[in-house]
Amino acid sequence: MNKMSFWFVLAIAITGAFFTMYVITQQTLRLLANDPQLQISQDMANKLASGASVQTVVPNDVIDMKHSLAPFIIVFDTQGAPLAASGMIDGAIPKPPPGVFDYTSKFKQDVFTWEPKKGVRIATVVNSYSGISKGFVLSGRSMRIVEEREEVIKNLVIGGWLATLGATLLFNFLFIKKRK
Repeated sequence: MNKMSFWFVLAIAITGAFFTMYVITQQTLRLLANDPQLQISQDMANKLASGASVQTVVPNDVIDMKHSLAPFIIVFDTQGAPLAASGMIDGAIPKPPPGVFDYTSKFKQDVFTWEPKKGVRIATVVNSYSGISKGFVLSGRSMRIVEEREEVIKNLVIGGWLATLGATLLFNFLFIKKRK
């Protein structure tokens, strides 16, 4: 095996390792973005199923989903009509994509990335509830900070990958003796 063949195989392994590192880190960041919403949506669904009124579980503060990083809640009836919301875009309560309520009715929870308006990406959790009352609780928050962190991680991984490839290529030419 000549020097370049050896380095090419090494470069493939290095690329695979850095790609795997990036995917694991990016997915960890993305999954962690759901943590507050998982708790908020489940807790509010339990309160509503136990008979709490929508007005007592939905905060009075209105969150501008385009600009705020704060979590918000939207409660929907069984038909998908909004009952109350602490999150709005341009003064209106956004509705999740088609099929969300059908899926959530069947599986009790849906976790997804939602883009209710171009450039507004939301880490979203929807829980169904039934008991004294029935419906859906959607909790979400902006993914802006998570996406900024993903970009930093991507740049660090690319930099590390290129530096490692360069170092191994240099090492390959300077120190690996050609086999006969």
